[in-house]
Amino acid sequence: NIEEYTFKTQGFIGSPPYMSPEQWQNGANVDARSDIYSLGILAYQVITGELPFKEQGLDLYGAHAAKPIPSLKTSFPFALNQVLQKALAKRPEDRYQTALDFAKDFREAVDFNEQKINLPVLDEILKEDILTNAPKPLADTVANLLASRNAYQFRDRVLLVFRVLVRYIGILSLASYANTINEQQDDETVNKSITTLRNEGLNESQWIELSRELCRPFAKKRDAYPIPELVTLFFALDSEQLSPLTEVFSNLLHLQRDITSTTSLKEERITTLLASFLGKLTIVLRATAWLSDYYVVLPEGQQATKWMGITKELNIIPLKSNNLITSKAILVDANGYFVLPLWPLIEVTPPTPQAFPEIFLLERKGRNGAKFVSFPEGFEIETDEPWEWLKEHFFTDDERSQAEWLLEKSPYLGLTSFSPTDSALFFGREKETESFLNRLRIQPLLAVVGPSGAGKSSFIQAGVIAGLDKNWQIVTVRPGLSPLATLSTKLLNLGVELIDLKADLQKDIYALGKALRHFAIKQNNKILLVIDQFEETITLCLDKEEQKLYVQALVSAARSEEDPVRVVLTMRDDFLVRAKELSGLKDRLTQGLEILTTPDSTQLLRILTEPARRAGYEFEDRELPIEIVNQVIGQPSALPLLAFTTAKLWEQRDKQFKQLRRRSYDSMGGVIGALAKHAEEMMQQMTNAEQTLVREAFHHLITSEGTRTVLSRPELLQLLGKTSDSEAVIEKLISSRLLITTEGEKGVDRIEVVHEALLSSWPRLVKWRQETAEGARLRDQLRIAARQWQERNRPNGLLWRDEALVEYQLWRERYKIKLTDVEEAFALASVSEATRSQRIRRSLVITAMVILLVGAGVMFYQRNQTQRQLLQTLELYEEQGRQEMLKGNLEGAAVYLSEAYSKGASSLALRYMLSVALAKTENRPPITLASHTDAVTMAIFSPNDQLIATTSKDKTTRIWQASDGKELFT
Repeated sequence: NIEEYTFKTQGFIGSPPYMSPEQWQNGANVDARSDIYSLGILAYQVITGELPFKEQGLDLYGAHAAKPIPSLKTSFPFALNQVLQKALAKRPEDRYQTALDFAKDFREAVDFNEQKINLPVLDEILKEDILTNAPKPLADTVANLLASRNAYQFRDRVLLVFRVLVRYIGILSLASYANTINEQQDDETVNKSITTLRNEGLNESQWIELSRELCRPFAKKRDAYPIPELVTLFFALDSEQLSPLTEVFSNLLHLQRDITSTTSLKEERITTLLASFLGKLTIVLRATAWLSDYYVVLPEGQQATKWMGITKELNIIPLKSNNLITSKAILVDANGYFVLPLWPLIEVTPPTPQAFPEIFLLERKGRNGAKFVSFPEGFEIETDEPWEWLKEHFFTDDERSQAEWLLEKSPYLGLTSFSPTDSALFFGREKETESFLNRLRIQPLLAVVGPSGAGKSSFIQAGVIAGLDKNWQIVTVRPGLSPLATLSTKLLNLGVELIDLKADLQKDIYALGKALRHFAIKQNNKILLVIDQFEETITLCLDKEEQKLYVQALVSAARSEEDPVRVVLTMRDDFLVRAKELSGLKDRLTQGLEILTTPDSTQLLRILTEPARRAGYEFEDRELPIEIVNQVIGQPSALPLLAFTTAKLWEQRDKQFKQLRRRSYDSMGGVIGALAKHAEEMMQQMTNAEQTLVREAFHHLITSEGTRTVLSRPELLQLLGKTSDSEAVIEKLISSRLLITTEGEKGVDRIEVVHEALLSSWPRLVKWRQETAEGARLRDQLRIAARQWQERNRPNGLLWRDEALVEYQLWRERYKIKLTDVEEAFALASVSEATRSQRIRRSLVITAMVILLVGAGVMFYQRNQTQRQLLQTLELYEEQGRQEMLKGNLEGAAVYLSEAYSKGASSLALRYMLSVALAKTENRPPITLASHTDAVTMAIFSPNDQLIATTSKDKTTRIWQASDGKELFT
């Protein structure tokens, strides 16, 4: 258990058996070479079966710092010893500098000759130059290419190198053009490309075309361009005639189409195409070698961090230019002179909090702005700045089409959860979404945990899912009463090959993961399995075996970063501790936890104002948004209350002046009163009979733990009485948005309360819950048990018995509430089974009692007979002994008398005769008790035969020692 060896200090965390010397000394100084040391320790352990250093505590630190690793046995290659010695060198600079170098030498040392097709090889000198000096995105992508293990991997990675190269050239062209042209130029081709970039992104061909057209105005005056080499890349010297490299680009695009359109080709054929592609790409890479002469840097005063090459150790270089914007990417020459700004087309920022910064390139339109991608990792971020920058420097289409779309529907959804199609209306969670998406790329299992009303489902649907690429297959499911059955049905409808998920998991817990991976590979996509409201696994699933299988299957399916399967759980924070107790989930939850808190004031203000602004509306009173936010800030239900309030405000908007009015806000009672007032207004429009049905409906739609539950429409109608009034009440609650419906299995509507915020903000409902809280717990248990009984074909083994049944009967006498047909049938079957069992038990008890009585009588008779026979035998032995004494045969008498005495006879006469016989036999004279002065009337032995008590007519009682006749007491 590695946790036993993990320790933490204020400075660092690590597992001591695997920690490098520098990590022991100062955790702040570690880098990738420390990871190589740890990998070397692990390799040694795998090879030998034991750790190289077995010391404990500070002695272990001393071993890592100074003690050489033990040599491998002679059965291992000597070269392998040398490889491990280098990987475990005490000084970082003496170790392998990259894991690729370590892997290469390791394979050679063990003579690992895997059978593979020879992949195309990049020119060695060019490779070293790119890895060392090229802009970091290009250098990292080439390094990624060099680690390819097969033709298919090489294909994807070499195409990525091409993609990064043309995007970087395109960004340099955009920045150079904007930095040179003083006013907007009405170039149709350029503006069309910019519009395409904003809407859907550019492919490699479009980036090349855009770059060429941006350079065209400078074909004959390239020295006026910030980067003259860019112009030379596309045009012949002092001419608008295209350069020879244009044909190379054309060949690359043609080969790219051939490679990507031939997915069914064998590896040998793909390798041939890739060799041609790499050959052409090499020409372009050589022609763009000047990229290494222009440094991407982040200024910090008169110095800057240099983002070139693959090393994570960013170099600090001096700057020769002044007054540069701090922490915004710029391009400088080799001497440190400013060339042009790269921001906002290039961003340098951590992909997630506390992560190492990455360099991001502009890619395309995102959900809430421009999408940037870091290569080759694929992390993504979004920001609005590029669109404003492009507006400033180029003619572009405005946002009228988006505004017109928004006006067709309300930009505020109220209490309804967001879906991926509502992503254009989802604001306030941009940073969390960005960070979560980047975590999802490297972590196979994540859990979004937050309080009720924090917007977990909307965050996943309109934030995360909407931000994924089109090659993701999304499966969203709630656990329900039978989580495995629900999940199985959902996956079968999708086309995942499953027969009996529960039976498969009982045989192989990895069955779910295997099925999902097979489906993803077959479809050439990735799968995101979203388990919404995961707490239902705890609150609704009473089958502990199914619960355990379900959780273990999800954990096993989320296996590794390389797999095409991701699992995301959403749950309320008050269930986090109980969720961690589920089998196999504790460590994974800790690693994949994403805490989604109630939005802060800045986020709430954006959530409130941005949808209206995008729709062309504004608040009549500029102070009103701040006032609304102050009303809800700090409340657990702040987000749903705000959502409902804004939806009501939009309904009463001023369409003429395009304003949200304060008068409307005041008239509905502000934020706190809006939801309750809406519910009360709905109630006031109902008759007393309808209000009773409303109360009954909410009673069944809320669990004893204060969470929403889901009922099918037929179930709810059964509980309300199956009348026309019941149907009318359900429709009124749905139309007033207090209840929502979703389509369930076989097209049957599923009904639930619109949001948990209603449970605490509507005083009437709070009072109803308090009055029925005591009986709600058993009602929930009955509902769950009845559904499981029904789903499993009504087996007797699932019926209630004993204490559970007694508790139900007491509850039923006290609470005369309606039950569904299934619940009634379950209860009746439980009572009937209990009655039948009672009759059977009563018959068995009577039968047993009769058998016991008869047996006792027989035993009593047999015991009496045995006692009588024993008594007769003892009397016979005693009489025989007496006869032998009368004959003078004391030895014979001693045999009979001893046998009688050993079997329980103990009369005074027997004991006297036995003592006389034994005394004669042992040649001992008889003992005379001679102290009495008159006749002896009684003599008895003590139970242990050690003492004799005698009484006499001389009115004395004396105690004697039986062994020698000594008088002890009188």
